[in-house]
Amino acid sequence: MRNITAINNNIMQELKNDDTTAEEWLLYYPARLKQYYQDLNYISTETNRPEVFARSEPANVVVQKVVSLAEMERTERWLIVIELVQAMLSPKKLLFLEIRRKAVDKRQTVNGHEVWRNYSIFSVLN
Repeated sequence: MRNITAINNNIMQELKNDDTTAEEWLLYYPARLKQYYQDLNYISTETNRPEVFARSEPANVVVQKVVSLAEMERTERWLIVIELVQAMLSPKKLLFLEIRRKAVDKRQTVNGHEVWRNYSIFSVLN
């Protein structure tokens, strides 16, 4: 019986992690799409990554590009999924998603906890 409970807990935790990952991709889609195209441009050129990134990654340009390409494949799959989800949303839900994407940047930290700032819907739309 304990094994079944442990398995259920693991499954529930995995689902929660998947939900969090999907939420992040949905909310940050525009920024990640922009980053995807910047990475695509980086891979197609013969330049090194900026020095800031090169410190934490392999020094070899070829290795850097291989690592970037592997990450880009994962990113591309997520971008396609988000585009498919957006294509199925009604105009009202798309508007809500747009407002939610803008609102995610309107957070602030109070007493060490992240909270939503007060804002009007009109300030988000403008």
